[in-house]
Amino acid sequence: MIQFDKSRIEKLFSSSLVGNLLVTFAGNGCLALLGLVTGVLVARLLGPQGRGELAAIQTWPTNIASLAMLGLAEATVYFSAREPRQAGRHLSSAIALALLLSPPVGLIAYLLMPVLLSAQSVHVIQAARWYLLLIPVMALVGMPFNALRGRSDFLIWNALRLTPNIGWLIVLIAACSLRAATPQWLAGTFLVVLSLLFVPVFVVTRRRVPGPFTPDYRLWRPMLSYGAPSAVGSVPQMFNLRLDQMLMAALFAPRQLGLYVVAVAWSGAAAPAASAIGAVAFPRVASQRLAAAGAETLGQTIRLGILACACVGGVVLILAPVGIPLLFGARFAPAIPAALILTVAGAVLGLNVILEEGVRGLGDTRVILWSELAGLVTTIAALALLLRPLGIVGAAIASLLAYVAVCVSLVIQVRSKIGCSATNLLRPRRADFLFVRQRLLAILKG
Repeated sequence: MIQFDKSRIEKLFSSSLVGNLLVTFAGNGCLALLGLVTGVLVARLLGPQGRGELAAIQTWPTNIASLAMLGLAEATVYFSAREPRQAGRHLSSAIALALLLSPPVGLIAYLLMPVLLSAQSVHVIQAARWYLLLIPVMALVGMPFNALRGRSDFLIWNALRLTPNIGWLIVLIAACSLRAATPQWLAGTFLVVLSLLFVPVFVVTRRRVPGPFTPDYRLWRPMLSYGAPSAVGSVPQMFNLRLDQMLMAALFAPRQLGLYVVAVAWSGAAAPAASAIGAVAFPRVASQRLAAAGAETLGQTIRLGILACACVGGVVLILAPVGIPLLFGARFAPAIPAALILTVAGAVLGLNVILEEGVRGLGDTRVILWSELAGLVTTIAALALLLRPLGIVGAAIASLLAYVAVCVSLVIQVRSKIGCSATNLLRPRRADFLFVRQRLLAILKG
């Protein structure tokens, strides 16, 4: 009979690869469930027109806020993994620099917003301008998560990162109760909720991350040296992921954007597995002192990730024709063809996430930059050819082609960097299955 020992199980979950994967996969599963519930609520509350307006309000400010962090989030993970006892100093330094950058970036984005959302109404543009306050909020609330992840504190990291999604669910429930379901109200209220999360995030971080928490400007240079290439790489990455929606916000009526957002939401059902594997891979690879050990860890992670992405993506693909009208409503049935294509694209994207997180752990973010640039060239060319004549289906095809281009480039460069063949890197081995089985049994037996 299997005996469960709580303290030993907690130890396994806090230190082992499979334990960290399981707890992160559980966290991603909760995020996916929350995303599904909130996605359905938003779609049914607003319909295709309103859903498109909400996407227009949030898309540009969210991506601008991510870019404004200049890769400091990834740098915080990396240096917290390399120097766990100095995690508090690196975290506070990253927050201070991000806050200094927020006002100029926000001002430029404020002035550009009417151009970026030229096809939208004045009310939508004004709401998007207010939503740019997300930039300092992301620095204060989002940055601490990265120190926890860098220290492999995955239980707390997963618990904290659920809070924004729970807050979004509360906002939607309040909108239903108050009958205040307008895109502008939803976006503004959610921004307030995110700001309020600073208090619990700050308290938890102070307890879990070792100090001191005094910013040190001398750390800005090494953190930027690591983070800036990642940030530059995130520019083509952002456009590979969001250029389709950005162009739709500028060129198409909100209804088309609303349909496409639902298709994207459905295809993202395969993301939790890949995200969990990538999240654990980054600090685990970074913590390896020997290059050979880091390469072996990365290779094993990639092979297991391929299996996870293929299995989950296949299930999501089969369920799409029934699931989308059932969950989001019959008004969103025209999104099904795009959702089928995007589901395949989402499986490839999941593999890309794992590859890029592993490369970050190796410390060479230039690989990501060149790969994402290859994808960006593909994205621009495909959208130029397909977006106007095929609409949301053309956008979906463009995404698939771009993700495949990124994947091919990443595999070629990673293979060269760690010195193994593509077959050894991508084809799962019997030893990989045995490793997972052994770790699962160890957790169950305590």
